[in-house]
Amino acid sequence: MNKEEMLAFARARLKPVTCLDQVEVLACEPGLARIQAPVTDHAKNAFGNAHGGWLYTLCDSCSGLAACTGGYAHVTLQASMNYLAAGRPGDLLTVEAVSEHAGRSTCVNRVTITDQEGRLLATASFTMFRLEENVPGLG
Repeated sequence: MNKEEMLAFARARLKPVTCLDQVEVLACEPGLARIQAPVTDHAKNAFGNAHGGWLYTLCDSCSGLAACTGGYAHVTLQASMNYLAAGRPGDLLTVEAVSEHAGRSTCVNRVTITDQEGRLLATASFTMFRLEENVPGLG
């Protein structure tokens, strides 16, 4: 599967998830995924900033894309996230997942969230468990 086909696959996977409907997939290639999303009203917490659960969902989804670029379905086995700064309404967030380890049954991805100014908002580590089945529509 070439780079453009992989991007089309990734875009089709994220759009049906309601809280990810405004996500744009910027990159999806072996060991790397990058997405962008604006902080809109549906993403805010009670204090008016980006909700931590929404930020986690962005990271989890991006990590899943990076993991499945090898052709196998993955699920999250473990994750740890550090919130460093608030995402504000109107911010355009970039989430990047980079594979640091790709083994036979697990992969470990480093995930970061930055705003449009390059300010680091969060870091995360995701361990993804490889399922035996191939990813439908990929490969």
